[in-house]
Amino acid sequence: MVTRDPETVEPRLSRLEGAYEHVATKEDVANVRTEVANVRTEIADLRTYIAAMESRLIRWAVGGMGVGFAIMTAVVKLT
Repeated sequence: MVTRDPETVEPRLSRLEGAYEHVATKEDVANVRTEVANVRTEIADLRTYIAAMESRLIRWAVGGMGVGFAIMTAVVKLT
């Protein structure tokens, strides 16, 4: 049985109207999508930066090992 008593309808309607203020609008959703796209772009830039850094570190490590082996060879030949 549905009650249509004005004393119960008004508070219920007021509560629903208050909750409706917190619903996201199309503009809010568009703003969030824009922010997500910006974050994805930043992540892609970071991945590129990390890949370049990794490549530089590998080159330095290989070069350092080459120099180390050359020094060890020179020390062994001189002794």
